[in-house]
Order: sequence, then structure tokens, then C-alpha cells
Amino acid sequence: MVDRQLEGVQVFDLADVIGPVLREERKGDRPVQCEVGRGITVAGRPADTLAVLQTVMSIARRGGAESATLRVAATRYGSSVLVSVAPEDDIPPGCDVIGLHFRPVPRAAPSGETVEMYVCARLMFEQGGELLHAVASGHDAFALRLPVEVPSDAR
Repeated sequence: MVDRQLEGVQVFDLADVIGPVLREERKGDRPVQCEVGRGITVAGRPADTLAVLQTVMSIARRGGAESATLRVAATRYGSSVLVSVAPEDDIPPGCDVIGLHFRPVPRAAPSGETVEMYVCARLMFEQGGELLHAVASGHDAFALRLPVEVPSDAR
């Protein structure tokens, strides 16, 4: 077993985590549109959030959406922020991704096809968040729900 040293749950600016992911996407000539500016803070583990974002962006590009522009957006809802990743063409103009029917990704034992989503769901849960999934026009869309304050039961 690998002993992984976990960073503590902390408040951080989403732009600090999303920036490196966007640079990698653009370096790989993968189009991405970001609607997340500085000043949106969440509680979690920055490294785990970055890993989850990279993974869900990769999954969202599969199945015919390889060349699609991914739209990354963040919206605050009460005591949490929803960071969405979805192919831009799958979201009607003027429509928020919240119109998609997101469902929590189960943290149950994975099957071969869902191991990436399982790991991402566990990483989100372990930092006080949640991974949500939807299918839009036949393509995968994701949302990361993160609290805006460090939860009292955070590890």
C-alpha cells in the first residue's frame, strides 16, 4: 500500500486550482472556455480538487466530444459552490448547466468502467464535497460541489 500524505482541508481560491488545468488543456490543443474568475473561494484539498478536475475533463471529452469546447463554470448555491464541466454544445444558449439533471456519483465499489468516477467521488467526499454526473445530449457532464467553509467534521 502507498501511504499518501493528505493535505488538510482549507479555504482556497478556485482560480488557483483551475488555472493549471486550463493551461494543460490549452497546451494539448483541447478547447476550453472558463467562466471562473478570481475571488471564488471554497473549502477542500487543492491537490485533490485539481486531480478530480483533470479526470472529469478527460472523461467529458470521450465518446464523440473529443474536439468539443468544454465549459467550466462556478456558481454559488447557499453554503456550497458548484463547479461544472460540460461540453459547450450540450448546453443551450442562455441556459445554466443547472438545467441538467445531475445525480451524485455513488461511492460504492466500482466496476471496470466506473473506477475513475469512483476515485473522484471518494476524493470529493473525503474533502467535504460531492461529485455529480449528468448526461447531456449523449455526453458526460460533471459538477463538483464544494463547501464554502471548512466543515466541522473535515479531516
